[in-house]
Amino acid sequence: EALIEKGGFREGIDLFTAGEKAKKAVSDYLTGTHRDLMSQKWSQVQNALGPRANITRTPLTNTKNYLKTIIPQQKRLGFSTAHLEPYLQNATSQRGLIYKDIRELKTKVGENLETDLFQKGKKDRQLEGLYAALEKDARDAAGNIGGPDALKAYDDAVRFSRNMFARRDALAPILGPGFKNTPEQVYNKIVNAAQTNSELVRRARTIINRTDPNAWKDLTSRAAEQLGKTAKNPEWSPGQFVKSY
Repeated sequence: EALIEKGGFREGIDLFTAGEKAKKAVSDYLTGTHRDLMSQKWSQVQNALGPRANITRTPLTNTKNYLKTIIPQQKRLGFSTAHLEPYLQNATSQRGLIYKDIRELKTKVGENLETDLFQKGKKDRQLEGLYAALEKDARDAAGNIGGPDALKAYDDAVRFSRNMFARRDALAPILGPGFKNTPEQVYNKIVNAAQTNSELVRRARTIINRTDPNAWKDLTSRAAEQLGKTAKNPEWSPGQFVKSY
C-alpha cells in the first residue's frame, strides 16, 4: 500500500506536527467515531426486535457453561477469577434475561476488553471467551424474540462489528498502550510500516483521511520531504526521493 500519493505535498511540515495531527485523528476515531458507528448498527437490531424484546427472557446457556468451566480451571491454575465471577449470577438466573440486559452485559465485557487493549496493549483471553459466549446467547435471544428477520439484523451487526474490531485492533498499536506514544513515535510507526506492514498503512490512511484529511496530507508531505534528503545533501532531490522510497 502506497504511503506517498501524487500531488498535494506541502513543504516545511515538521515531524512533531505531522505526528501530533495523525495521533489526534486516530485517537478521535477510536474513542468517538468507532463507537458511534457501532451504536448505530446495533440500534437497527433493537428496532428489528420490537416491543417483545422488553418482556421475552432467554437463558444464558452458553455463558453459564463457559463460566462454570473456566472459573474452576483458572482457580486450579492459581489465577484470579474476580473479574469473571460477577457475571456468573446473571448467567445462572433461572428466569433468564431480556435482550437489553444481555446486550448490556456483552457491552460491558467489550468495554473491558477495549480498556485492556488500549491501556495494556493486549486483551484478556478469559474475557474474550466470555464475550464470545455472551454473543451466542444474545444471538439466541434475537432469534427467540424476532425470528428470522431479527436474526438477520443481528448477524449483520455482528459482521459489521467484527470488521470494526479488526480495524480498531490494527490501529491501536500506532498509539501504544494508554495512547502514550509521542507524536514522533506515531509518525515513525506509520511511515516505517510502509516497508513492512501495508495493511496498517492502508487502515491508517483510511481513518486519518476520514477524521482529518489535512492530517494525512501533512504526514505524507513530511515523509516525502524526509525521503528526498540526506544528511550530506539537505536539499530535496527527486532522485534521492525515488531511491529512498
